[in-house]
Amino acid sequence: MGAKEALNLPGDIEKAISKLIEEVKESCESILLTGSYAIGKQRRGSDIDLFFITRGERESERVRAIAERYKRALGKTDWIRPLLDYMVLTYRELLDISTKERNFYIYSCFKKGKVIYGR
Repeated sequence: MGAKEALNLPGDIEKAISKLIEEVKESCESILLTGSYAIGKQRRGSDIDLFFITRGERESERVRAIAERYKRALGKTDWIRPLLDYMVLTYRELLDISTKERNFYIYSCFKKGKVIYGR
């Protein structure tokens, strides 16, 4: 997979997420695992949060389409929420957000998230 850190997800889910990462990594600068799985506080019903930082808008569209396909295939948690939740930003969008405003969610992704691909 080329990941920097193990995902430590349940078996079949880890296989699916690993396939997703393989499919999109050429379009990404970085992929982070965020949320409860990143900090080891997942529990029954936790979703999997991924943050994709892409090389450009065309790549973002590609990553969104592929991630959406996996989101539908993986289904829901024990609750109503989808099992896979994700955010896609271009590297330029990330720089713009980080220099213009304080975005707690994005800050938290980088502070607590695990880089699973890229830098």
